[in-house]
Amino acid sequence: MPLASIHNRKGFFSDYWLGTLASARGAGGARLTPAQARRALERLRRGVEAVDGIEPPDLTHLRERLARPLFEDVLGFKLEENTEEPRLRPLTAVADGGTSATAACVWLLPEADALDAPQPRRRLEDALLNQKLDYGFLVTPQTLRLIRRPGLGQRGAAFDLHLAALIETGDADSLAAAYRVLAAQNFLPGADGAHPIERLEAESRRHSARVSDDLKQAVFDAAERIVGGFLANVRERGDEFESPPALAELRDAGFLALYRLLFILYAEARDDRLIAHRFYQKNYSLDGLVARLL
Repeated sequence: MPLASIHNRKGFFSDYWLGTLASARGAGGARLTPAQARRALERLRRGVEAVDGIEPPDLTHLRERLARPLFEDVLGFKLEENTEEPRLRPLTAVADGGTSATAACVWLLPEADALDAPQPRRRLEDALLNQKLDYGFLVTPQTLRLIRRPGLGQRGAAFDLHLAALIETGDADSLAAAYRVLAAQNFLPGADGAHPIERLEAESRRHSARVSDDLKQAVFDAAERIVGGFLANVRERGDEFESPPALAELRDAGFLALYRLLFILYAEARDDRLIAHRFYQKNYSLDGLVARLL
C-alpha cells in the first residue's frame, strides 16, 4: 500500500512492513478508527495552516499551534516545560497505574529548512544520551521526524511523517500507519520491561527478511514471464525477422528490461527529489501506475 506522506530514511523500518499497518485489522496495539483518523487530520490541518508561511519563525507559535496539538491531541503525549532550553521539551505519557513517565523528548525547529542540518539532530541526540532515552522527535512546520539515540540502529536513520503533504492530500492511510508507530503508548515499557516500539522494530526486521526472500523469487518469476513474452512474440511474428533473435538475446533483453524497472522503482522509493516531485509522482511514477492498475 503506498504511504505517500511517510519516508523511511536509511531503512528505519521496513517499507513493506509499514504498508501492512494501515490495513492490519487483526493486529493489536495502537490504532485509529476511521472516525478518529478524520478528526486527527482536521486537527493537524488547523495546526499546519496556523504556522504555514509565518516569517520570521516563531518558536512559541510552532509549539502552541502545531507541536502541542500534534503530540497531545493526536499522539497522546504531554508536552512538558523546560526552562533551560525552550526548544527541547520532554514528552511524558501515562504508564500503567496512572503515573506519568518521560517517554521521549522533542526538539522544536521552527526553521523548516534546517531539518537536515547536523546541529539540531546532534543537540537532540545529546539530550537522548543525557536523559537515557532511546527515541526523540524533531518537529518543523512541515515534518515530524523520529530518530533513535546514537548507537541504536543505522546511523542517520529516521522516520518522517510529512505533515504538509499529509494535509494537502488527506492521506489517512499514512496517518493511520504513522499512529501505529508513533502513539505515546509505544514508548513506555510494558510489564516485561520491553517497549512496544522495540517489538515493532523487531517485527519490521522479520517481515523485511521474509519479503527479501519473496522478492528474490519474484525477480526470477518476473524474468521468466518477460522472456517468455518476448519468445512468444517472436514466434508469432516469425515472418517479420530475417534472422530471429536467439534465446540468449531474448534472455538478455528480458533481464535488461527488468533491471531498468527495478532501478526506477528503487529510485522512486529512495530519491528525495522524486519523492517530493508531485507532478512526477502523479503522472510518471511506476509506483503510481501500479497503484492505479491495482
